[in-house]
Amino acid sequence: MPAARRVHSLSVTAPASQVASTADSHRTVLVAPSYNHAPALAAFLPSLDACDLPCIAIDDGSTDQTSAVLAAWRDQQPSRRWLITHDRNRGKAAALLAAFELACEKGFKYALTIDTDGQHDARDIAGLLAASRHEPHLLIIGARSVRTRGYPLRSRVGRAISNALVWLASGQRVQDSQSGMRVYPLDTLACVTPPRGWAPRYGFETEVLTRLGLQGVGCRETPIRCIYQSRDTARSHFRVFADSWRAITMHARLLAAAHAWGHPAHQHGDTLLGTIPRRLLWWFAPMRIVRMARGDERERRAFAASVAWGAFMAIAPLYGVKTVVCLWLSRRFALHPLVVIAVSSISSPPMGFVIVAASIMLGHMLLERTGPDAEHWSTLLTTIRSDIGSLPTRVQGLFVEWLVGGFIAAIIVGLLTYVISRVALRSSRRQALTSATPPCPPT
Repeated sequence: MPAARRVHSLSVTAPASQVASTADSHRTVLVAPSYNHAPALAAFLPSLDACDLPCIAIDDGSTDQTSAVLAAWRDQQPSRRWLITHDRNRGKAAALLAAFELACEKGFKYALTIDTDGQHDARDIAGLLAASRHEPHLLIIGARSVRTRGYPLRSRVGRAISNALVWLASGQRVQDSQSGMRVYPLDTLACVTPPRGWAPRYGFETEVLTRLGLQGVGCRETPIRCIYQSRDTARSHFRVFADSWRAITMHARLLAAAHAWGHPAHQHGDTLLGTIPRRLLWWFAPMRIVRMARGDERERRAFAASVAWGAFMAIAPLYGVKTVVCLWLSRRFALHPLVVIAVSSISSPPMGFVIVAASIMLGHMLLERTGPDAEHWSTLLTTIRSDIGSLPTRVQGLFVEWLVGGFIAAIIVGLLTYVISRVALRSSRRQALTSATPPCPPT
C-alpha cells in the first residue's frame, strides 16, 4: 500500500508484538484521520481513552492546530499511539492507506476507522469490535440511520444512489455504503488492491466495499449513532462538484469491471456476491433447482416459495408484465427465477383461456353474491350478450370481475401450492434420510 508519510519517532520504537498483545486479543488498531479538525479534536480524543485500544492518528496536511493537538495526545501514551503527518492534504484515501500500511508493519490484523470531526460516537466502537470478532473475515460497517436528526437531504440522496450502484456492481446489499466507521480485515484488503490503485479521497470507502463483493467477500452492518451539526458549526471538506465527478467516474469504472467474467459467484446469507455475469449464471443455473429441492430447510422453503409464487403469477391478471414481475419476485425473495417463470407459464394458451374464464366466474360470484348453481349465472350471460348494454359497460364489468376473481384465486392457489410443496419436500426428505440410514444389524 504505497503512501508517503512521516511517522513520529517516539512511536516507531515500540515492538509490534508488544503493541498487538496489549491492545486486545483481536489485534485491532484505531485509525483516526483528521484534517483541520482542531476544535472538534479537543472533545473527541478523550472519548477514545475509554476504548483502551492503540491508535494511529493521521494529520492530513492540516493548516490549523490539528498537528499540535494530535502530537500532545500521542505523547501521553507514545508506546500505543502513533501519528502520521502529511506535508500537504492528500485526501482521506491516502490518509487511510498510510495508516493501514503502518498497522500491517506493527502486526495488527484489523483497523477500525473513525472520523474525528465529531460525527461519530466512540461508544459505538464496542459494537463494531463485537461484530468483527463474531465474523472476522468480513468488512464490518457502522450504518447510520437515515432518520438521524439533521441528516442533509443531499447526503441522503447520494447515499441511496451509491447503495444501489454498489449492489448493481457487486451484489453487496448495504444501507450505508459511505460510512467512515468500519473494521477492515487488513489481510483481506491487501488481496483486492486494484491494479491502478484505489479511488482518491472519499471514493475509497465505497470502492473497497464494491471490490470486496466482486471477490466474494461479504460485509456486515451494525447500527451506529451519528451527530450532524448545524450549518453554522459544521465543517465539511466534501467538494460538491469535484468529489461528485470523482464518484461518477469511479462507479463507471466499477460497473465496467463488474461485467468481466471474474471469480465464481459466492452466496453470503441471502446475498449473492460476484461479477454481473457470474451472478446471472448462478441465478439461472438449472442445477441449483435440484440443490434447492434437496437442500436444508431454508433452501427447501425457497424452492416451495418459488413454486407457489409461480402458481400465483399463473392465475394473477398481470398479462404483459408477468415475466418482469416473476424476475422481480425472484430477486426480492431469493427464489429461483426458472421455477417461477416455468410454473407461471401454465397460463399460456389454451390453458390461459380457461384460467381467465374461471377467474371471471369467481369474480362474478363474489361481486354479485350469486351461488354456484347454474340458474344464478344468467346475469353473467347477459353481461356477455351483445344486445344488453353498451360495449364499454360490458367490457368494464368483465374486466372488474376478472381482476377480483383472478387475484383472489391467485392468492388461494398460491397458498395451497406452497403448503403442498412443503409437505411433498418434507416427505421426500424424510424418505431420503431413511433410505440413507443403514439397517440395524440383527441381534
